[in-house]
Parts: sequence; structure tokens; C-alpha cells
Amino acid sequence: MAVIEGGVTAALQEIESATLAGRSTQRPSDVGARGAYSFGQSTGVIAAGLGANSEIFQFRWSHATLIAVPRSVRISAAVSTTAFIAGVPPQLELRVARGWTGQGTGGTGITFGVNDGKKRSNFAQSAMAAGDLRIATTAALGAGTKTLDGFAVASLSGNGGVATGTTQMFPPGTYLWERNTGDEWPFVFLQNQGFVIRSVEIPGTGTWKLAAIIEWSEYDPAVITGWT
Repeated sequence: MAVIEGGVTAALQEIESATLAGRSTQRPSDVGARGAYSFGQSTGVIAAGLGANSEIFQFRWSHATLIAVPRSVRISAAVSTTAFIAGVPPQLELRVARGWTGQGTGGTGITFGVNDGKKRSNFAQSAMAAGDLRIATTAALGAGTKTLDGFAVASLSGNGGVATGTTQMFPPGTYLWERNTGDEWPFVFLQNQGFVIRSVEIPGTGTWKLAAIIEWSEYDPAVITGWT
């Protein structure tokens, strides 16, 4: 029978006497000297007539040596002051971008301070460059210089309705994408890679607001294996 000994101490794994079962406890991944982060913000009131393939949120990773590993992307959206016309439901997608050598424009570009977004106070300040995380205000974001993959990796169809004020297009906490198991391979973003949230189709006339919550970790690839 194998004996499992810790690599740091001489402690052995305990086996229950009655069932002879070994126990394990799930823990967050070891981020080393880096950290895990979260960001959430709403758009402004997006004007009517948003076209197909309009980018609403951008996550660009431009650090030369560190890597970014998203944990989840959640959204919510609601009709604002002007109702949609009847027709197709609102549709959004998440699409990976590569060769992202020039950041997007417009909207609100985010700058992280020393403690912003940290999930633990002693984590390092996020290495997200100023403006690489960007959310729309009232119109689509400028695309920057990048190449989007040929198809989306996540997509949602929501409730367009024809009423104002109470129509929830996507309920709070809706997962657009999530890495929901420890053995599921994550997205791993190297320099000049990332993702966008963009429209597929939005019904005419309506104005609306979207909120996004992004969770990710940052790693020095020198302390992990297999992710570069």
C-alpha cells in the first residue's frame, strides 16, 4: 500500500480506521507571490440601436511575463428608459482575442490601485495595465488592435420584453462563462490575449444597462507547470 508524505513536512496522510478512506480538502490554487482578483461594474445607459458585434466589455492581458487565468464571468442586464421592440431576444457572447497589441478605446478604462480587487489583503497589486480592463458607457467600445477567434466560447439569449423599468434581460449573477471544476482546463492568457463581451443581436429602440463581474488569478509561470 502506498504511503503519501507531504513534500514540505514529514506528515503522512491520515486514513480513517473504520472505512480505510483517505480524506482531502479542496483549497484555492496556489498563486505564489501574485494573487486572485475580482472586478464588477455597470455600463451607462446604452443607447438604442446597438449594432451586432458591438463590444461592451474588454479584458486584455498585456503583461510580458505573468499570466492571467479567469475563474468566472457573470453578467446581468435590464431595460432602462426606452422599451425594446418585439422581435429577437437580446443575445450576448464571449469571444477570445489574440494578438491584442493595441488596447480598446472609449467607455471607462479601469486603473487598479494598490488594494483594488484583491481577494486577500496581502496579495500583490493586480498587474492589469491601466485601460486594459474596459467597460462601455453609452456606446460600443473601440476594438483596438486584435484578432477575435472565429467563434464564441460562450453565448446567452435573454428576455427582451417590451416594457421599461422592470424587464430583466439577464438576471443578476447569470454566468456567461465559469470554470466550475478543479480538473477543468481554464483559459490561460499570455501577453496580448484576452476576451470581449459583445452583442450578437440586440432588439431595436431599447435602452439598457449591463453589469459584469469578472474573477481571475494572476501567476508567475516560473512557479507553476503546464500552463505556458
